Amino acid sequence: MGRVDRLLPVVGAVLRAGLLVLPASAHAGGAAEGGHATFANKPVSVGGDVKARLWGVVSVAKLAPDLAITCVDSSSRYPWKIGIVSTVFWVGETGGGPANTRSAWDANWEATYGGVDDPLRRNGFEPTGFRPLQNPFYVALPYCDMQRGRLKAEAAKLVPWFIEVFRSATTSVCKGRWVEIRHGLKLCYAQWEDVGPFRTDDSGYVFGSCPPQPNANHGAGIDVSPAVRDFLSLGPLDIVDWKFVHTGDVPGVPGRSIGRCQKL
Repeated sequence: MGRVDRLLPVVGAVLRAGLLVLPASAHAGGAAEGGHATFANKPVSVGGDVKARLWGVVSVAKLAPDLAITCVDSSSRYPWKIGIVSTVFWVGETGGGPANTRSAWDANWEATYGGVDDPLRRNGFEPTGFRPLQNPFYVALPYCDMQRGRLKAEAAKLVPWFIEVFRSATTSVCKGRWVEIRHGLKLCYAQWEDVGPFRTDDSGYVFGSCPPQPNANHGAGIDVSPAVRDFLSLGPLDIVDWKFVHTGDVPGVPGRSIGRCQKL
């Protein structure tokens, strides 16, 4: 099955979910005018007999560009966010704000994880007393793609990998995304499992080239788990670089939800 054939069912599902905004001037006759179709503001080169089939679905569903957001995507790499202030959080954290017994995407996060990821009582990169049921290498970033149990319509424009991972209007396209974090001479791979610090709407920073929005923790732009903290030797407030990566770029067996870390 070719790339176009794989994408058509996904585009159809996105249309049925009502996540693509149809401009008034959209029409299905644009195939003769050019050789590119647009998937969530990402050009896809096409040619030959697939062009008409592709434009027949996508030209009508094309999103109007959001000039306030810059989403950089490539086949394998995303740009680094340099010099980002990091803070530490954990599953089951209490005090100083809402308890992390739940995440933005999991109402029973503590139970799903298997318990409290105590940052003080550790067994290597895991908490003492139980073996986590999820990856102990996780982060929070300040954007949430869900609202009242459904994907926000804006997610189709803002999330660079939206078409690649979209499954349904009730499933996050951000949860579990891999990030690469760099501090000194170490790299750590972790998964996006919650939203924060402080904000849930900072798409210009998370997906674009803007710095994090100002906040009480010196403009912190990423929360990291105790496992990430320990491997990278981070303090409660520190500086890291990070970027999104595809699952296939994570060392080891792609798709396995366990911590990945290595030295440069």
